[in-house]
Amino acid sequence: MPCATLTVAERPAPNVSVVSVRLNPASVYAGDSFTVYATLSNSGSADGYVNLRVALGGSQIGYYPNTGPIRAGQSVELTLGTYTAPSTAGSYSICVEVV
Repeated sequence: MPCATLTVAERPAPNVSVVSVRLNPASVYAGDSFTVYATLSNSGSADGYVNLRVALGGSQIGYYPNTGPIRAGQSVELTLGTYTAPSTAGSYSICVEVV
């Protein structure tokens, strides 16, 4: 009986990560506004969409679902919004993560 070989390959997949976060301005007075920017990189072999979470001091302050597309092999800087600084002076971590 004649036969043929079927080769099944993995589908191309995105691999999107946050590579840097930038604030403008990086220093503000209590209650002032600042803007969050994030640079995302897709080291995968397909375009991808991601959900992004923005946190200030560990507490979520922003959520951006279905962000993209981030093209395969590309990096892009996104503006993630303008926020109000806490009313208490101090240093705060602003983090952006893929969730």
